[in-house]
Amino acid sequence: MSGSGARLVARLAQSITGKQVAGAGAGRAGAKKPQEPINWKAGALSVLFFGVIVTGTLYGASLKTQSQVEAEKQKIEQATAEENLLILQNRRNNLERLRLELEQKLNESQARRGEGKFTPEQLAQQEADKPKARPLNFLRGSQ
Repeated sequence: MSGSGARLVARLAQSITGKQVAGAGAGRAGAKKPQEPINWKAGALSVLFFGVIVTGTLYGASLKTQSQVEAEKQKIEQATAEENLLILQNRRNNLERLRLELEQKLNESQARRGEGKFTPEQLAQQEADKPKARPLNFLRGSQ
C-alpha cells in the first residue's frame, strides 16, 4: 500500500475508534506512543458481569434438572404397576444399549492400541461369568 493509502486507512481507523493507530504513518517514524493506563473499573465490571451470567446459567440449569426429576418422580408415583414395569424395562433396554456401545468403543480402543480385539464368543463368556442381577420383586411385595 502506498504512503497516502496507509495514511487514509489510519485516518479512517482513527475516525471509527477515536484513537490514533500506531505505525500507520502518523507522527515521527521513531516516536513511541505513550501507553494508556489500564481501566480497572471496566475490567472489574466485565469480570462481575461474566460471573453473574455464569452463576445464573448454572442456577437455571439446576432448576430445570430438578423440575425434570420431580416430574419423573411424580409420573412414577402416579403410574400403575404395568406402567412402572414398562418404565423399568425401557430403562433396562437403554442401559443395555449403552453398555453395548461402551463395549464396542472399548474393543475399538483396544484394537487401536494393539491389545487385540475380543471376539463375540469371548464377550459372551465374560457375560456368562458375571454374577446375575437379582430380579426386582417390588410388585410381589417384600420377601
